[in-house]
Amino acid sequence: MGHGGARFAYGPGGLLRAAPDALLYECNSACACGVDCRNRIVQRGVCVRLQVFKTLHKGWAVRPLEPIEEGRFVCEYTGEIIASEEAERRGVIYDAQGFSTLFDLDVAGADNEYTIDANDSCGVARFLNHCCEPNLRPHSVWVDHPSPSLPRIAFFAVRRIEAYEELTFDYKYDKDEQAGHKIECQCGAPRCRRWLR
Repeated sequence: MGHGGARFAYGPGGLLRAAPDALLYECNSACACGVDCRNRIVQRGVCVRLQVFKTLHKGWAVRPLEPIEEGRFVCEYTGEIIASEEAERRGVIYDAQGFSTLFDLDVAGADNEYTIDANDSCGVARFLNHCCEPNLRPHSVWVDHPSPSLPRIAFFAVRRIEAYEELTFDYKYDKDEQAGHKIECQCGAPRCRRWLR
């Protein structure tokens, strides 16, 4: 149990124990706890040694230099926060270039008014590739921002990940929205869906 009887999203060692679709709320500046509180995980930043590397068919990618436990916070998708109208405009340009760094802040499946663009300002998560059987899952996390429209996007390990194994997540492209823009999947997973879009 956490402060005031609330249940924390993280268990001992800071490992995520919340459901896959859970919205995560961390302690923040309004809490009396310290920075070592076990409900302050994402805000501490990346604590796993990561490496960006070049792949043969997928461009840049990310891998850990050490094993990662299931439930461990790995990295956060960061960049410029833009309105959905601007994201639509930039999306057309990025699609024409064949590469997009946009991450919609669609909280709990609902349309949102904001998107993160990691094109010019980014962290390591920009280089995470798609996989139909990913080893990471994104979660919406709130820390100090009161707006429900502006969560932080944090990636957690869905299983144990070995050192030097590529880190991936499911892009979950909307197939209806992307009709006519087929991109062949390069993930190589046993149950690959064959197409990103």
